[in-house]
Amino acid sequence: MNPTYRTIDYNSADDCELLARWYNDRSSRHLHILFTSAENAAEIFTPEHFQRMGQGFSAESTRHDLMVLVDGVPAGEARIEMDPPKLLTKRPNTAWIYLMIADPNFRRRGLGTRIIDDLESLAVDAGAERIEAGIFEYNAPSLSFFIRRGYTEFQRRLNRIWWNGRMWNEVRLLKTL
Repeated sequence: MNPTYRTIDYNSADDCELLARWYNDRSSRHLHILFTSAENAAEIFTPEHFQRMGQGFSAESTRHDLMVLVDGVPAGEARIEMDPPKLLTKRPNTAWIYLMIADPNFRRRGLGTRIIDDLESLAVDAGAERIEAGIFEYNAPSLSFFIRRGYTEFQRRLNRIWWNGRMWNEVRLLKTL
């Protein structure tokens, strides 16, 4: 399974509708969205939300939001950012990566490995010396996946995410390139 990528077009109704559908999917939204309360977890994402979000990116941004395609079919979303404020390491030349395989037909088939390989290559090309990622502690498959790929836990942010009636920790992972 070989993914291809294109930049997400936040001015495209089709892209924004697809993102809204993915982000509202009750079977997976708790795996990739940081909800901080029960009220926040009930939020419904609209295409307009993503259009507004896209308007906030500057031309100088180091953030690259990518639509993941498999045989031309949208399968998920990937992101790489260089030195964003959300990093806990606060060391220059650190990339932040994000991955969501939204379409369940593409999960557990090796696609995540390919995407992470590609994101790590993009990070190296952008001058990254390390990569940081955040995983929710209840997402054991994702934690295990990143650890197998050489990422190590360096911090837990306590009571950070609301899911399933309680607060959970966010696990921060780091990989030196």
